Amino acid sequence: MLHAAHLLRRRLRISSLPVLLCPSSPLAAAGCPTRIRVSACRPSFSISNSAMEVSGRNSDGPQVAVIGAGVAGSVCASLLAAKGLAVKVFDSGRGPGGRMSQRREKVEDGSELMFDHGAQYFTVKSAEVQHLVDKWQALGLVADWEGRFGSLNVATGEFVHETAVKKRYVGVPGMNSICKALMTTPGLQAKYGVQVAGLEWADEGLGSWCLKSKDGENLGRFNAVVVADKGAAKLLFGQTASSPLLEGSELSEMHKKVAAVTAAPCFAVMMAFPSPLDLVSVLQAGGCAFYYLIEH
Repeated sequence: MLHAAHLLRRRLRISSLPVLLCPSSPLAAAGCPTRIRVSACRPSFSISNSAMEVSGRNSDGPQVAVIGAGVAGSVCASLLAAKGLAVKVFDSGRGPGGRMSQRREKVEDGSELMFDHGAQYFTVKSAEVQHLVDKWQALGLVADWEGRFGSLNVATGEFVHETAVKKRYVGVPGMNSICKALMTTPGLQAKYGVQVAGLEWADEGLGSWCLKSKDGENLGRFNAVVVADKGAAKLLFGQTASSPLLEGSELSEMHKKVAAVTAAPCFAVMMAFPSPLDLVSVLQAGGCAFYYLIEH
């Protein structure tokens, strides 16, 4: 998922760039059970990003549109803006985050509960991404998730503690903190509450891509477009999200791998308790269709 952004960064050194399709891979792959999370107390870290549209400096260079403000789109947009390109991000949600979004609920006493009901944590599998995560950790955007992990066999009732604990990371104070911070990169604009439903090539002069919203609003012209949302990709390029516009063998291979991933729809139950529960941080239930993830 993050690899797509790094790959695009290298590709943008090309003088002329067509549409690049790099949908973020579903966090729940085929066969993965449902994950359920209860919000946790985390170190405090705050980034002001309450406005619906965040603007940075303008650039006279290539204009790039990024569709999707999840982790793939946010990383990609931030890297491109840092290279001096003018980048505009469109997302149908109320803010950045995508699968890493956070939900807030107010209770009767006026207090606010925060739930990371999408991605509860993430792991790193490559040195390139690890370098990026190390930077986030130095900024206080992410932290190691230290807890008790294990699995429960529903059929036998046997609980087994996880011995070789793999490193897990969480956003601080929520999973969407990473995307929020990336959206503040100078040279980047983010527009939320907009669903991109139209993409047309205007072959005038050097040519450009024209984007339109679901409501018919003209969203502008861009030299390059990155589709970092699988739902938007299906809407723009058909049910299979395949596109003849992909160029480069690396991108084609990456697209094939992403297209082969099957999403596993799930329901997330958000619960809060008046006092912490004396339970493990992660409880994986084997032998049933659910995967319980509890953090407190």
